[in-house]
Amino acid sequence: MFSWSYDALSAPAASLFRLMSLHPGPDLPLAALASLAGTGVDRVRGLVRELARAHLVEPDKPDRYRVHDLLRIYARERCDAGETAAVREAAAHRLLDHYAHTAAVADSHMGSPWEPLAITPPPAGVTVHDIGTQEQALAWFADEHAALLAVVAQSAAAGADRHTFRLTRAMATYLDRRGHWRDFADTAHRALDAARRWGDPAALAMAHRLLARASIRLKRFAPAGEHLARALDLFEQLDDDYGRTHTRYALGYLGVLVRDRAQALDHTRAALELAERGGYRNWQAKSLNNIGWCHLEFDEHREALPHCLAALRLFEALGTDPDGHAHVLECLGRACSGVGEPERALEHYRQALALCKRRGNHFTQASTLRFMAAAHQALGRTDAARATLHSALTMLRLLGSPEVAAVREQLSALPAAAVRQPSLGVPCPPCGINCSSDGVGVRCSRPSCCWPY
Repeated sequence: MFSWSYDALSAPAASLFRLMSLHPGPDLPLAALASLAGTGVDRVRGLVRELARAHLVEPDKPDRYRVHDLLRIYARERCDAGETAAVREAAAHRLLDHYAHTAAVADSHMGSPWEPLAITPPPAGVTVHDIGTQEQALAWFADEHAALLAVVAQSAAAGADRHTFRLTRAMATYLDRRGHWRDFADTAHRALDAARRWGDPAALAMAHRLLARASIRLKRFAPAGEHLARALDLFEQLDDDYGRTHTRYALGYLGVLVRDRAQALDHTRAALELAERGGYRNWQAKSLNNIGWCHLEFDEHREALPHCLAALRLFEALGTDPDGHAHVLECLGRACSGVGEPERALEHYRQALALCKRRGNHFTQASTLRFMAAAHQALGRTDAARATLHSALTMLRLLGSPEVAAVREQLSALPAAAVRQPSLGVPCPPCGINCSSDGVGVRCSRPSCCWPY
């Protein structure tokens, strides 16, 4: 039955049907199909419509198509029989180039803390998806999440080491912010293996650092320390001050997590000195805030304030790192709460949440909501604290975080709600305006606020 539809196709449509079997993802975006075919988007759109009329593909979202699993198997059989190995290899390489180039462009809109990827013109026959804003970048990463993971696995299996590394690096910020930490770790492992085969010391140092970040998120602190130590050794050999700065900062961050105050402050102060010497103002701001965060984690709230305030002034002047800006606002909120100023703390938390929401940073959103709930509770606003904790719980469930249990404990420690009925006066965390609450969740009355409760 498939052959009847296939045999009725025009030669170009039949070729596209065969080549689309090389795409490993669950659905087929038009730009990727154009790259497989080595032709333009307008040309391939007409060919896909022909395939749809023959019921060989199904339209999904705009410019995206799905293929039944059996049809995909049939297409691969036709591809193996009807295309030479050289044609298949060239098409697969164009597909890798499509994802590597598009991911690099998307990452450039994410405000990534990592060293930027070079964005070069794509090779002939490769179409790059049009991405011009952060919102479009987030949407593309979300749509292509499963496909990107499959493409990284495919490139690693094929020994396409440069593609494996570049794809992993380009995905890192998205995976980190969205809490896809197992995917982050899996791709970083592949990037590390690829960098070892490739033999590029700079790529190898970066791969160690990527895997360290993923390991930290998964609370695998011992291997994270080993990867950071190896990265630092490589950056020392390369005489790369920028790489040393980032890695020292990460070692300081890890020191706080393993409750080693001396390690945390020593490495972070070294990062600050390197950043000041090299003029890396963003890392100056991050390091200053890391020192403040370290003091906070050891209940030294007054000592934290000057460092966090200095970091805030730098972040505001730079305007290039909303994630770092959000984190310093969270730290300032904690410092203000610690010195007995919960109202001032709430204002910092609201600003942090607004920045996180715009950046799609779920990780910092969840932690800020928990601190915000504590500030509400300190002010005797039990309903607001409860609603905010439920919001944090929702976010942590999305992240698959083990901290869900801790938030449930926070909720159970609150005084029992009097009557669970709609009420006014509960502030929406990102907006700070009055919202309606049923004692469990919040519904923001601001039309432009799409905060998930």
